[in-house]
Amino acid sequence: MENSKTKTDKETERRQHHVLVCISASPTSRTVIRTASASVSAYGCRFSALYVKTELDEKNREQLQENFNFAKSCGAKIFVLERNSAQEINAFASNSGITDIYIGKSGSRRSIMRRGTIMERLVHAIPRARIHVVPDEDVVLQPSRIMRQNTHRFNMRDALITIGVMAIATIISLLVFESDINNANIVTIYILAVLVTAVLTADRIYGIVAALLYILVFNLLFVEPYYSLRVAGGYMVTYLVTMVSAILTGTLASRMKYSMAVANENATQTRVLLECSELLQHAHTEEDIITTVADQLVRVLKRAIIYYPVEDGELKEPLYFHMDNSSFDEASSAEIAKWVLDYNHHAGAYTSHFSSAKYRYLAIRVGENIYGIIGIRMEHRLSDFENNILLSLVGECGMTIENMRNIKKKERAEAAAENERFRANILRSISHDLRTPLTSISGNATTLLKNEASLEPAQKWQIYNDINEDAQWLNSLVENLLALTKLENVKNLHLTTEVLQEVVEEALRHVDPHKDEHTIIVDETDEAFLVHIDARLIIQVIINLVNNAIKYTPKGSVIRIVQRRLSDRIAVYIIDDGPGVPEDMKPHLFEMFATCHNTVADARRSLGLGLSLCKSIMDAHGEAIMCIDNEPHGSKFIFTMQEVKK
Repeated sequence: MENSKTKTDKETERRQHHVLVCISASPTSRTVIRTASASVSAYGCRFSALYVKTELDEKNREQLQENFNFAKSCGAKIFVLERNSAQEINAFASNSGITDIYIGKSGSRRSIMRRGTIMERLVHAIPRARIHVVPDEDVVLQPSRIMRQNTHRFNMRDALITIGVMAIATIISLLVFESDINNANIVTIYILAVLVTAVLTADRIYGIVAALLYILVFNLLFVEPYYSLRVAGGYMVTYLVTMVSAILTGTLASRMKYSMAVANENATQTRVLLECSELLQHAHTEEDIITTVADQLVRVLKRAIIYYPVEDGELKEPLYFHMDNSSFDEASSAEIAKWVLDYNHHAGAYTSHFSSAKYRYLAIRVGENIYGIIGIRMEHRLSDFENNILLSLVGECGMTIENMRNIKKKERAEAAAENERFRANILRSISHDLRTPLTSISGNATTLLKNEASLEPAQKWQIYNDINEDAQWLNSLVENLLALTKLENVKNLHLTTEVLQEVVEEALRHVDPHKDEHTIIVDETDEAFLVHIDARLIIQVIINLVNNAIKYTPKGSVIRIVQRRLSDRIAVYIIDDGPGVPEDMKPHLFEMFATCHNTVADARRSLGLGLSLCKSIMDAHGEAIMCIDNEPHGSKFIFTMQEVKK
């Protein structure tokens, strides 16, 4: 037992571990791979390799391919990220379940201290993972070399704002210079212009440019000697203060704008996710889920979407959103989607695989389970915000599909368990109720075989009568069971137009042989009602209701069958003047195995299928059946049928 438990624990631990190694184009990257592989061999767990794509020359590309091949030979599954962005790393981490990360140590201290290295981002993306740093002092590992992006990009709008503000400041300064106003105010005007420029533009570089323009123009127009660029020593402090003010104001303004932009993006992303989540709550099928998510992506990203459902590991016919099917010109779409399905990794436009494609393809997945492949039209690269929206909605879609499948699986399991309980109950009930009549028939038959000559005629007649009653009860039970099996599929109904009076007459020919002990009256009508029914099943309903009245009313009771028109329906009433249905029994009257035992009924057995079968038959016809009290005493069963107009 302990050995079995230990083996199970080890297997659980193996499944829970997932080792990730960061690969570069460095020759010493093989050392990192080999170290990670040794850990994988010890655990026998999953092994993945990550490479962040960078610009490489021909020699480094060959070395990188050798490292890829070595990692594959060690059993690693290769993942390539297009860029070192937090969104891609977080998306990779959230879907991978990494427990251990092996990464080479950079030989350059400056690169380690850089903001946003691959190791730092992995630590933030996978906070619970264990980080193993393998010394590598000779060569900087490529995943840790993060090239600082140039954030100072030329913006025509900001450039025009800078030129416009400084031009207005110059015009105002010229007016002040020609007036009697103190010329010292010109410095204030330009400082204000620099601050306004820093606030209105998106980057602090424009505030610095405005400060430089201020220095040049002020010296050129307002400092003696005029129209020269000689710097006056008395203004050096003013220039320095202006430059520092421009830098500080621009920096603060940039940070505020960035914070506002991030807040707006987060608010938009939250709103989109919340709206999508609310819509997904009303989805009833997987196609509803996909349609909801695809519509949200089309609305937010303004891009066409193609979706391939995945069933049993195979791609199905695609669904298109916000595009004409005939205009879809991605000839290799199915091939790329199949690759994504096989390798559980994105491909297509702006990726390392099938980069010439017009669409980017991602797997809708939860862990290793893939539920579909979605393609997004990529006229241009997605922004970080758009990429966040895409990954969030795709992740939400995968989780919703998995939850729906789990719910359906649970419902099927519960239905199977309920069916099993039903079969067990009905088998127990049938076996119990069959034992008595079969024992009686067998015993009476044995008596006749052994003692026929010595039995009086009256005794023989009683035995024959008992055998006949038991056989009739068994026949009724079999008829009800056959009717139940027929009702398993409503499509099995054989609907025809019948004359109701003839159906009633046919039913009365097959009711309980004890009917002669009661008075059965069929009310005559002047009109022949035509109804659209399955005649055999409706006959069974009438038989069961009349037999029920015979069984639970004393001898001599009156049982009436009445036919009436109720609006556009024809109703049949089975009315008796017996003791009626007990109050505690009424809520369960049409349930299976429910039987009504009272003192006026004789001791005849009852399986409790009759009224339940009547309810099922009427439900299959889309009609109603009910039981109400008959005044002054007794019961009144009513069911309706669709009338056929003459």
